[in-house]
Amino acid sequence: MEQFRPPSPLSLVGNLSEAWRRWEQRFQLYMIAAGASEKEEEVKIAILLHTIGEEALEVYNTLNITPAGDALTVEEVLKAFKTYCSPQKNVVFERHQFWSYPMSPGIVVDRYITELRQKSKDCEFGQNVDDMIRDKLVFSINDSRLKERLLRDKDLTLNKAIEICRSAEAAKTQIQAMQLNPVVQDASVDTLKKTPHNLRPGQGRIKASNKQTVCTKCGIKHEPRKCPAYGETCHKCKKKNHFSKLCRSNIDKDKPYTKTKMVNNLEADMDTLYIGVVSSDKNETNCWKETVTIRKVPIVFKLDTGADANVLPMQVYHKIPGPVQLPSTKAVLIAFGGARISAEGIVSLECVTSKGSAVLDFLVSRQADKAILGGQACEELQLVKRVDVLTPKSHTLDKLPATKEELVEKYAEVFTGLGEFPGLHHIYMDPEATPVIHACRSVPLSIMDSLKKTLKAYRTEK
Repeated sequence: MEQFRPPSPLSLVGNLSEAWRRWEQRFQLYMIAAGASEKEEEVKIAILLHTIGEEALEVYNTLNITPAGDALTVEEVLKAFKTYCSPQKNVVFERHQFWSYPMSPGIVVDRYITELRQKSKDCEFGQNVDDMIRDKLVFSINDSRLKERLLRDKDLTLNKAIEICRSAEAAKTQIQAMQLNPVVQDASVDTLKKTPHNLRPGQGRIKASNKQTVCTKCGIKHEPRKCPAYGETCHKCKKKNHFSKLCRSNIDKDKPYTKTKMVNNLEADMDTLYIGVVSSDKNETNCWKETVTIRKVPIVFKLDTGADANVLPMQVYHKIPGPVQLPSTKAVLIAFGGARISAEGIVSLECVTSKGSAVLDFLVSRQADKAILGGQACEELQLVKRVDVLTPKSHTLDKLPATKEELVEKYAEVFTGLGEFPGLHHIYMDPEATPVIHACRSVPLSIMDSLKKTLKAYRTEK
């Protein structure tokens, strides 16, 4: 008997009925394992009272146990304790305990089913106990996808529900294990080649890599064999497979220095901003330039009312005193030909002119070489004013034509010569229509020369 550990003392706190059920089961197992089941009744009762604990022993002293035979048996003592620990059952309360018992997070389905079976013993479900446990399992599952899968089965039984839950638990465990231990495939060597001895220093075998570098033909980063300049003709040297901005020919060596970057638009996080030209040309006039003071540093800006953003070259930004750190941005400049020019960052600076001051946002780029003020910035600094009224040069207003004949006579050059349509045409006017000014149609650069020749020929014929 010494080699088997006796059960712990009976706890008389909490649910006495459940505590007694568990303690009695452990005591019966101990008696069988220790070989005490064949001993005399007095010895078995002594073992019971010795292992049951001091509190339960005091309860035993108050119990009035009447032996059925000549001597008291251990079964009679166990029955008396069961009666003491198991008060009158309330089926409604037991069922309430059953239906309100939650499924703890992380508990396996087999453990939860065992606990539900223990709860259902005093509920008197009868032959429907499996259906009640099945319903309680479906109601208590926290995983909405698993619950939906169980509800789709019209012939769902308790065993089938347990199998589905087991499969879901196993799959979840396997996925977690696969995520923690990713499979690493060993790279195999298919071919070994010797490096030629006649290579110059710095040359070697080019290794395949997904790292993208700036292409020397188009000026942007792209995947191998996907250069947008392939097949295109350079407008500078007339050769193929590169853009004119990266042309290495010396065909314009004797011409005055002119460096121009055509920037079509700039894409920010959600908006698309348009910029006309970022250029530097020694022959430019100062009619659309303005000196702006930023942190006591005068900077010459080009006024571009068609631009939606302000551009500041990186070399100019470094001349401005103050914090050097530049907040990053996702804005991208789309240059002529499709080249993408990334902006290094965005910065807000206070700008002062002779007409006003304002705090403006500038996109700083290393590839831009001309400072630009957009249309909104020009209005905020009062450098450009929008005029919606046209006035003649003379102080006296001309009399407007009142009839069609007066209109044709006054503007005869419009109705004769180039642009005149043969015959008579009637134009229907809608008095409720809103006047709209459309921009001129853009002409592709590839047909610009031929278009000029054609228009010149038409004018010569007329």
